[in-house]
This record gives sequence, C-alpha cells and structure tokens, in this order.
Amino acid sequence: MQYITNLDRKKLGVYENRLITEEVILTDERLYEHILLFHEEEYKQLRPYIKSIIEDPDYIVEDNRREDTMIYLKEIDDIGKNSTI
Repeated sequence: MQYITNLDRKKLGVYENRLITEEVILTDERLYEHILLFHEEEYKQLRPYIKSIIEDPDYIVEDNRREDTMIYLKEIDDIGKNSTI
C-alpha cells in the first residue's frame, strides 16, 4: 500500500461533502491486479506525476461508469498527452 497525498475537499465542489477521507492510497490490489496488468506503460509514464495530478488537476469530473468516483485530469507537457487519474 502506498500513500500518495491528500485530496483538497474544496476542489470537489458539490461532491465535497460526499468525501469519506482525504487520503489517497494506492493499494497493492489495484496496482498489481489492475494497473500493471492493463495500464503498465501509462503507469510508468505517469508515476512521477501522480501526486501533482491529484494536488493540482486541470479538471475534476464525475465518473459516469463508477458511482462515487471522480476523475482527475491534467495535461502533462513533459510527455505530451493528457493524463487521467
């Protein structure tokens, strides 16, 4: 399990009060049983930027496929693509 950072409730707008905890944790299950299996190359590129994406996103949108899930978006100039966490 890896602690990443804390969320800023104020950036979540109407979803601020739905937040259970501010801590962002990457579990071993998500890392080894999903991320590295299906998104390994993206993870390798984005790993150095994950904390920055969460702390200073360009946009935060609601995930319409997963209830109570927000998607953090940030353009990363160093790798020339939009990044989603």
